[in-house]
Amino acid sequence: MSLSVDETFLAYITSTVMATAGDTENDKTQLWIKDLRSTDDKTAVQIPTDGQLLAFVEWGPRQQQEDNGSHSLFFTTTDAWHRPESVWVASLVVDDDLLVSNNQPIQIYHNSDETVLVDVQRTKGCQYVAISASTKTTNEVYLVSSELSKPPLLVRPRQVGVQY
Repeated sequence: MSLSVDETFLAYITSTVMATAGDTENDKTQLWIKDLRSTDDKTAVQIPTDGQLLAFVEWGPRQQQEDNGSHSLFFTTTDAWHRPESVWVASLVVDDDLLVSNNQPIQIYHNSDETVLVDVQRTKGCQYVAISASTKTTNEVYLVSSELSKPPLLVRPRQVGVQY
């Protein structure tokens, strides 16, 4: 669950587990956005995730546009073993006081190493989102700014035995 930078929207993931032991084929997750300015439950918007299983969600920095800023929403998807491996971002705009998706979410990071867990977290100043790719003994962090056309910036390359 994550609050938007301006605290008007709440993003959350719902999970439906229908699997029997060892069978995760029917598990289902959905990404929703709730407009906190309204008490009407009908203001919840579902973000298309192509049926992928989700792990984490985080609002990113606001993007400035002509009339009002748009919002960026980051989320991670998992592999068959429920290991977070990819980061996606959706651009959302406020149109006629409703939050709508600008486009399909785009994948901005993927790590296929089965020992690595991927996470997203907004920085304290709300200017960046940090993508963390971690193992038990090492990690690397990438920063994403409000300029989503730029690739994630690697803070420091992975070094065995060093975590930061």
